Amino acid sequence: MIKRVLITAIFFVVALPVTSHADLIIGANISKSLSADLDLENDWESISLDLDTSTTSFYIGTKNNKNNRFLVTFDNMKVDVGNYSSKATGFRLDWQFVYTEEKVKPYWGLGFGVYSLKEAPLVPDEKQSGVSFQAMGGTKIDLTENLELDLQLQFQGIVWQDVEEYNCNYTSYYSYSCYTETTSMSSSIISAGVGLAYKF
Repeated sequence: MIKRVLITAIFFVVALPVTSHADLIIGANISKSLSADLDLENDWESISLDLDTSTTSFYIGTKNNKNNRFLVTFDNMKVDVGNYSSKATGFRLDWQFVYTEEKVKPYWGLGFGVYSLKEAPLVPDEKQSGVSFQAMGGTKIDLTENLELDLQLQFQGIVWQDVEEYNCNYTSYYSYSCYTETTSMSSSIISAGVGLAYKF
């Protein structure tokens, strides 16, 4: 289902410049978290841990005659929490609304995405999927007619799939009680990034 949506979105991005007045744009950027938290919660307790992320992103998209953007992005994110380190990959769909036709242009944007976390802390040696929402703002600076510098500040929230564990406690030599424990995990990340885009 998700793969079909992403394939449709990429096809739309590539086909749109041919069928309308939109232009193709490709780019890459790197970002680093300024402030980030990983929250874990179950029926008995909730824990908030300091999170550190660094992300490399590649995207393809369209730029319409109002200079607004629709982007399909692939993220490769490094995640560090204390002694735990892992990587997450994600696909995002973002809309960016750009103002003025000057050399320096402010913008803001919204988007959502899907992520996969390798060697997740709650399910070692397995992957854990998540859904993201992001809001961003920044400045786009024309370096040449086709080359553009992007300075960005972004908030991103990721809600990861719940993890269920079946536990049993022995109350005596002959009896025990069993229960299912569900743990929720989410992350919130404020990051700063810089990137380059080429406008065709």
